[in-house]
Amino acid sequence: MTAPTSPVPERIAAVRPAPGRLDRFALTVLRSDGYEFATWDGRSEDIRFTGIGTDGFGQSSWVSSDGTAILRLVDDKGDELGHIHHVPLDDPAGSRDLTPGWSRYVVRGGEASVASDRHAVAVVNADGFFLLVLRADGSEPVVAYHSRSEAWYGRISADGTLAAVDTTDHNPGYRRYAVTVVDAATGAVIGVRRAAAGGTVTSVRFSPVPGDDRLLLSEQAGDAERSRPIVWDPRTGSVVEIPAASTDWPEGQLIGLDWHESGWLLLGEQDTGRQRLHVHSLATGQTHRVEVPDGSFWSELGRTSCFDADGDVLACRETTAEPLRVWRWRPGHVAHPVLALGSSGGRPARHVTFRSGGGARIQAWLTTPEALTTPGTLTTPEALAAPDAAARGPAVIEVHGGPHVYTSDAYSTSAQAWSAAGFAHLNVNYRGSTGRGRQFAEQIWGDVGRLELEDIAAAHRYLVEEGIADPGQIFISGASYGGYLTLYAAARLPELWAGAIASVAVADWTLSYRDAADALKAAMRIWFGGSPDQRPELYRDRSPLTHAAAIRGPVLIRQARYDSRTPPAQLAAFVERLTELGVEHTVSWTDGGHAGSGTTAKQKHLDDSIAFARAVLDRRPAGE
Repeated sequence: MTAPTSPVPERIAAVRPAPGRLDRFALTVLRSDGYEFATWDGRSEDIRFTGIGTDGFGQSSWVSSDGTAILRLVDDKGDELGHIHHVPLDDPAGSRDLTPGWSRYVVRGGEASVASDRHAVAVVNADGFFLLVLRADGSEPVVAYHSRSEAWYGRISADGTLAAVDTTDHNPGYRRYAVTVVDAATGAVIGVRRAAAGGTVTSVRFSPVPGDDRLLLSEQAGDAERSRPIVWDPRTGSVVEIPAASTDWPEGQLIGLDWHESGWLLLGEQDTGRQRLHVHSLATGQTHRVEVPDGSFWSELGRTSCFDADGDVLACRETTAEPLRVWRWRPGHVAHPVLALGSSGGRPARHVTFRSGGGARIQAWLTTPEALTTPGTLTTPEALAAPDAAARGPAVIEVHGGPHVYTSDAYSTSAQAWSAAGFAHLNVNYRGSTGRGRQFAEQIWGDVGRLELEDIAAAHRYLVEEGIADPGQIFISGASYGGYLTLYAAARLPELWAGAIASVAVADWTLSYRDAADALKAAMRIWFGGSPDQRPELYRDRSPLTHAAAIRGPVLIRQARYDSRTPPAQLAAFVERLTELGVEHTVSWTDGGHAGSGTTAKQKHLDDSIAFARAVLDRRPAGE
């Protein structure tokens, strides 16, 4: 084993205000042994750790209205199947199961009301998708909504009388959502918002003012290229449209992030992986850019920027080189950081684009080391950027999970570790990623893997043609759906890779469907256009296991024993097949689930990955 790479720092992963006390915040912090909740009073830089663990997934926990408790999923060894518990921050031993009579379920988003003791949460088990209304005293849960079709994100009004959920029962089998609002006590439907022309609309939050039943939504009509935020009244059907914030980003998508009681909205603008913030006044119609340094300010299913009690914007800013720092901003004032944890000063990433199959424009984040090493040669990043560079170095192409998320200029331990080790790092937003409109994300449906591989091959070509990487020294790496793409690329494009590094990956879609949690089965039916019984050949053809005999380079795999998203049995079958074929591979099995653990384990995985890549390069000539 080589010396450790650049260290994986303890850092803040998410900041969440208490809905009824915007001067109190719950933090999700990545520590040495896992994720832990901490508290912050919003005024100082003091962080108080609670000793209460979490899985790191934003949709499975939230903070109570007054900021004195956490609502969190308690599962079995990280498998993401369990029950919601109410956990007092000052007395974690007083944790209370709020759904004791229920079979175990997956959580798909919940929140507390501003001014009542009610909570809304979307859960999934073998009986379907539910919107539950819960109370901290352990009262019987109210089933406010139930469907066999996919539903996400429980929202609840400020006074706790209405609840909302993103639903697909109007269009089963497609992630083109409507927002359904129901009476929180009876489940009676109050209103349904559907986007025009088969589009999609998702809920952001209710008004923070008790008695105001309006919701902030993000909507994209089926015939529109861009998403837009709207304010919708479910009782009357009236809509307030929010105008576009700017036009200098050609593919800019505008979404809602937060709503302050003063009538200001916090909006996010995204364009090919880039992000920035705006505020909009519902009273005056004015929109202002939030003047903070460039970076990433929210992530799907994770962190987001928000308002504080005074209406100031708390911009939760990251870059590839810098962990999360909270910046406070208000119109007419200079933004300044108010909270940070973890070191900074790593290598920045560059926003790059290149063409893929059919002329598709693909965006990626490129991080280069101070010097890339080829046998006997050091060269600068400036020289490597020239297409005629005489010397090229090693590189790793990383593909994100999801698939329906995207990589922004957010802190990346992998980019820092690989670049510190002398590798260029290219993080690719392949077709199927979000952030560029519905059409860009949906085009992989019914054709899983094909377009993504075209884009991965284009990323490889970009590194070579730009003189950044030696074609014989490029590795492919990814986790979750990115782990699947890593193994699939190793099998279908074997000539491109020096080696493959996959974490919590799918290697056989049919076996994965058999063992996965019900929430994931619904997602697979959308991606494939049906179940394995309905589309057996597609499930088989798009599985790395089917094409394992074509794999050339060595493979490094890390898999979790209690993962309900990428179940262990299907990966074990893949490993058995690699052994039969004599394909060089190394497998490490970890305890826990899909989210992994703390900085110590992440550090070991990065060290092992880089040691693996170096060992491969040490035994093969450059350009092979």
